[in-house]
Amino acid sequence: MSRIGLAFALAGACLCGGLARAAAPEPGAFLLDECPVGVGLLVDWSLWQGDYAKAGDVLKTLDDLVASGRCGTLYMYVFSDGHTACPVAGSPFPELAISDSTAALGQFVKDLAAKGVRTYAVVDLLEWHRAGSKLPDPLAGDLAELKEKPIGRQPEPGASYASAFSPRTQEALRSMLEAFHFGDEGFEGLIFDLHLPRDVLMGGSEATLKAYAEGSGHAASDLQVPPKSAQGLSEIEAFIGWRDGALRNWVKSLAAAFGTPKLKLGLIGDASYWVQPAVVRENMACAWPLWLMDSPYSVVLLNGDWGDQNERLGLNSSRIGILTNVRSGAVARPVVTPAMFAALESFAEGNGPNDELVVALTPDTVGADVVAWAKGLPATSKPMGTMPLLCPLAGRGPEMSANLEAADPQTVLTQIGGQVGIPLTLDPVFASDWKAAGRNLTGTMEAQPAGMVLAQVLRQMGAQLVREGEGWTVRELPDPAVTMGDRLQAAGRFDEAAEAYAMAIERKANLRAAYRSRGDALRKAWRSKEAIEAYAQAEALGVRDGQFLLDVGTCFVNMSKVNEAQDYLRQALEAEPDNRWMLSWVNLQMGILMFEHGDTPAAGLPWVQAAVANAPENVWAQVWLGKVLVAIGDLEAAKAPLEEALRLSPGLQQAVDLLAATKQ
Repeated sequence: MSRIGLAFALAGACLCGGLARAAAPEPGAFLLDECPVGVGLLVDWSLWQGDYAKAGDVLKTLDDLVASGRCGTLYMYVFSDGHTACPVAGSPFPELAISDSTAALGQFVKDLAAKGVRTYAVVDLLEWHRAGSKLPDPLAGDLAELKEKPIGRQPEPGASYASAFSPRTQEALRSMLEAFHFGDEGFEGLIFDLHLPRDVLMGGSEATLKAYAEGSGHAASDLQVPPKSAQGLSEIEAFIGWRDGALRNWVKSLAAAFGTPKLKLGLIGDASYWVQPAVVRENMACAWPLWLMDSPYSVVLLNGDWGDQNERLGLNSSRIGILTNVRSGAVARPVVTPAMFAALESFAEGNGPNDELVVALTPDTVGADVVAWAKGLPATSKPMGTMPLLCPLAGRGPEMSANLEAADPQTVLTQIGGQVGIPLTLDPVFASDWKAAGRNLTGTMEAQPAGMVLAQVLRQMGAQLVREGEGWTVRELPDPAVTMGDRLQAAGRFDEAAEAYAMAIERKANLRAAYRSRGDALRKAWRSKEAIEAYAQAEALGVRDGQFLLDVGTCFVNMSKVNEAQDYLRQALEAEPDNRWMLSWVNLQMGILMFEHGDTPAAGLPWVQAAVANAPENVWAQVWLGKVLVAIGDLEAAKAPLEEALRLSPGLQQAVDLLAATKQ
């Protein structure tokens, strides 16, 4: 009998049927629908550091939880701390000897499945030696050439990471994963854990720098952190962009290789990824919300200490948007430790339904306390659990009856407002769009709390409440794909942002914002023809403010469409004639147009001079004034606007290059 099989037999209790998984909710369904609350166990055998006498404690905890009817899933690391859970034929990795063989481990999984427990295999792809681990470091021996290094400084003692860009790393991991035969051995799915440290930018190994040079055409020898110049900053940004894309493609290839109808896929991610500073996200390199768009993942385990509001918002934003609305339909599950139990009570009642809370067991936290906590959880998560985010008035007002089919939204809102004692107003633009789309409220609610009726109305409309003065305005709920696109656009990832906006358009969500923002992203990605198409859709929906008209005009400038550009720039100025910033940008775009299409480059000079006069703080007006002066040979006059541009935006590369040209 295998070692893990023996420990399981000694646990002694009989496993009974596990908790059935709740179906992935449709967007917004969690506002009203109760769902069962179960408990999953996450077990990383490397934490026991070779002392597996306590393995029976882990399995006894699993046994007792399943017997209680609360546990339906085991998430088990089969590769962590650079060690496999059992001997793997042909693998260069040392083993933990939890089980005698992959077949014995598979039999253990099949025995659990027969008794109602699903098992996911978890693989820590790149951290091959954890800080403080007493286990041998594979990257200190025969695999030393695969060790990743920080950029710009010597490695520090602690965790060791493998280079994801070494062909030998990729082949070692792939062959090891293939040897487990997950689909044939009864595993429900395979979960990728890919993370890098938060406090240092990794990527200085010879293998990574070679892959960067070959894949991007950039020389990698001068990468420094922190960068010592504007050029150095640009080089680091280029490297980060390449590395993120290459990691995304690698994870996508793993998903394609191992995801089958028999084997579901999952990810482990940081719960507060989107609220982390950019430098932390770049160091971590695990852009799991983007990876979700690439492959059909079914679950994401979210790590976090859950001790502050940012962590909780990380989970809520995932539940409300990113996860339940992306194409993969993945479900988010928070990973907690028993020490967090008190804080996690709110997940069942205050942070929205979760069909499973995943408890990460450690050598010091197994046994009766875990089982007692699990048994004390409510059987279901309460409906409207997320309403503090979307509906602060949910608990107010007496019971009321409403025939939603017989009334328009404003009538219902007026009735509800009278019950809760606070005016509720439907945003007129949203109301117009909603009615124009031919949408209607449906259903009859008898003797329901006013907050429940309001939740039903908000759910059907895809709406949110926004505080305005003494009342509340009902506005369209931001679509998570639009939110994702906005974040990507702010990070300069314009092509990915355009893809995110397209997802919202596909679902007919936030159409005005989605079309307009998609146009912006495509324009910034220099995909002008597609941008104009998106802008046309936004304009057809009534978007006509000055900034929009300027953006469309700018796009036509980029396309060298002189007549169309002039027309939209004129309309932009007519829309906001007293806006000096608008006047500056209109003059600037006209200057670019005349510089590029006039009789001589000097034709653009009076326009860019006017742009600077309108708004001296417009750094691009200063840059273009310098550029035009350089082009017509007035190098001395060009120095002043270029120096001002650098004062406004230190290190701006275009200004640096042009200023250098004046000194040649």
